Amino acid sequence: MRFEWDETKNQANIRKHGIDFRQASYVFSDPFALSIPDDEHSENEERWLLLGKSLSEQILLVVQYYSPRRRHTHHFRTQGD
Repeated sequence: MRFEWDETKNQANIRKHGIDFRQASYVFSDPFALSIPDDEHSENEERWLLLGKSLSEQILLVVQYYSPRRRHTHHFRTQGD
């Protein structure tokens, strides 16, 4: 799977959550990751939660939502180093 991201947003994610998008993208390769629809927070777009491990073995919650024009993904660290 190939990922692209905005480097400014990547730097902001590092400052806010302590993890970069490259490490967080490994959650999508975690064979034990749990993916569930987030209907409670989805009024205008399709939204999903993905819980899995990053490259550095951190447990992450990845929030994805899809708009008609493009897909957005936000990464949140949920376990300390």
